[in-house]
Amino acid sequence: MTMGMRVLITGCSGFVGSHLSRYLLRDGYDVVGIDLVEARVGAEFRRCDVTRKPDLDRVFSEAQPEFVVHLAALCSARESNADPYPTFLVNTLGTLNVAECCSRHGARMLLMSSAAVLGPTPPEVPVTEENWVYDPRSGYAYSKVAAEQVFWQYVRNKGLEGVLFRSWNLVGEGCRGTIVSLLASLAVEGRPITLYCFGRQVMDVNYVGNLCEAVRLVIDGGEGAGEMFHIGSGRPVTLKWVVERLIEHSRSASKVVLAPPRKGEVPIRSYPSIEKARRVLGYNPAVAVEEAIRRTIGGDDAGGHGDLAQETAGGGDEDMG
Repeated sequence: MTMGMRVLITGCSGFVGSHLSRYLLRDGYDVVGIDLVEARVGAEFRRCDVTRKPDLDRVFSEAQPEFVVHLAALCSARESNADPYPTFLVNTLGTLNVAECCSRHGARMLLMSSAAVLGPTPPEVPVTEENWVYDPRSGYAYSKVAAEQVFWQYVRNKGLEGVLFRSWNLVGEGCRGTIVSLLASLAVEGRPITLYCFGRQVMDVNYVGNLCEAVRLVIDGGEGAGEMFHIGSGRPVTLKWVVERLIEHSRSASKVVLAPPRKGEVPIRSYPSIEKARRVLGYNPAVAVEEAIRRTIGGDDAGGHGDLAQETAGGGDEDMG
């Protein structure tokens, strides 16, 4: 590791951002976080909106980061469909502003994208960096597709030294809003859990700390410039298996109801190959899927989303990332 390397994290107060800030601080990096609210994770904090380019440029001028991890995003598929403008403003224009500032100030950049850009059921699994197909199904996913294209414009035509990560279902302490955390809330409350498609959806569930280590490998090793990597656990599991582990680790009295697909519904099958990340970056997820689920149950946020969880435990959850 380059001791004291200065790393700027956008969206530092979110689930991934706060975990990554702590992770890098423990490893001796000099971390600057920007967001609209402060998470108080020990990093130097600058309040900044990534959609406001003059303010962002000022932060870059003052902080002089050597590496930027761009996480800031609005992630609700439902809200983005109802009103796409705020999501595109933050996710697409915000990425343009960050890429421009990185290019102007000479910083390397890692863009965090989402498996949602591939749609709910990719044509081939496991999804590799060669066989993926864009199939967005929400305003959120479309905005991330556009953000990826903005990123590649700067990498290929402006000389930005950048890396793109696509991540699957991230879980861990304080996880919010994912299908796993939503189902965890039902298990903790002991409520019945209905799984449509008989729970046969196949997915990748990955501990957020594994992603943090993958980010560190890119920052520290300098490998993978101009490349995309799929980041996951490397072990596909069914939604039924996930729910059974949630119930087990929460010692829940929840009953699982296995229901047939709703009209027009097909089971999601979305999980990545992580062989490229293993080969190029040396990525090897240290925390296994079952332990990741246990840590999610034992974390700070397990409740408050029961109704939404019941609604999305089928085959149509678009935000798989």
